[in-house]
Amino acid sequence: MVNITKHQYILNQRFHSIDALRFFAFFKVFLLHIPLQGEAMPWFKLLKRGGGIGVVFFFVLSGFLITYILSQEKNKFNRLDILRFLKNRALRIMPLFFLVVIFALAFPEPWASSLGFRMIGGGYEPQWWSSLTFLENYQMIIHDNFPRNTPLVVFWSLCIEEHFYLLWCLIIAFLPLRHLPKILLVFWFSAPILRLLYAHYIPNSNIEDNDLFTNIDLFAAGGLLGFFVATKHDWLSEKINAIAVFYQYIFIVFLIVVIVFEKEISTFLGLTHILKLNIFSVLFTLLIALFVVKNSHLKISERHILSQLGKMSYGLYVFHLIFVHLFFQYCINHNIVLDNPLYVFSFMLLTFVASTTLSWLSYHYFEMPILKLKNLKI
Repeated sequence: MVNITKHQYILNQRFHSIDALRFFAFFKVFLLHIPLQGEAMPWFKLLKRGGGIGVVFFFVLSGFLITYILSQEKNKFNRLDILRFLKNRALRIMPLFFLVVIFALAFPEPWASSLGFRMIGGGYEPQWWSSLTFLENYQMIIHDNFPRNTPLVVFWSLCIEEHFYLLWCLIIAFLPLRHLPKILLVFWFSAPILRLLYAHYIPNSNIEDNDLFTNIDLFAAGGLLGFFVATKHDWLSEKINAIAVFYQYIFIVFLIVVIVFEKEISTFLGLTHILKLNIFSVLFTLLIALFVVKNSHLKISERHILSQLGKMSYGLYVFHLIFVHLFFQYCINHNIVLDNPLYVFSFMLLTFVASTTLSWLSYHYFEMPILKLKNLKI
């Protein structure tokens, strides 16, 4: 009983601002999926493009949090309870995942098409066995396309997350913790090589790098921060807090500019996709570091609306595409063209409110009760 209490204590620790950062990651993905028609609002197109950056941020955040949890447990008790960790992750991820997959696959075809829950003009027919076993990302690679069922289009990242959990807990459980930074550095340096090999041997035109190993530098960069927060938090906090607040804000502004103008900056510097993920992994890790150290100058309260929304970011990520497709189909049926600010922002507001409402209901009445049944918290 004592060991269980200790493990629960470790797994339940939270960092201020992390939930708000999760929400920013989701919102970038949300902007990407807002449909625009015509050539109007070029400034909005500038903001919404590159929504994959939001998923990149999610992966770096996951790398940080999971490595922190596992490293702290291994550091304190010299062992890792793999089954307990996987049970915690399963309780958090799988119930909603399976619920939405079943919805996507079992929804009657005539209704699905009429409501906009089928990709127009393409997409492959997903298989039950791959969708339910977190292998949809490999089906996307094989077909070089997206699944036609809403919202399975975005589930490739959830598959990668599950693969990441399995690999990380095995590495940290069976290898000495002192070797973890070296392993993470190897992962970080090897990822561009793996992406290069992927591009050469799997020359897909639509689906790029939808597996764990071609994204592993993102988890590794965040993981290095998680390791040092778990084992050398006081030292790291002293180093980060020595940076003047002014320069910390300058870095945040710089990162926002890089995200918005990523395409132009990459073209100017001659950066390819193969190297961009490496760079963003470092930039996002530095951003997280500014918020998670002790006595950080930058804090977003747990009670802040952004933090409250961030707690529901899993549901927001899973549900938002359902409402995007549903309301866009309504616009198509009623000849509403999303080519001016009034229509676009009305569409965004309606979609966001509906997604948030369903995510709130899911979080409080479906996801949390399942965890409470096992006396677990996230």
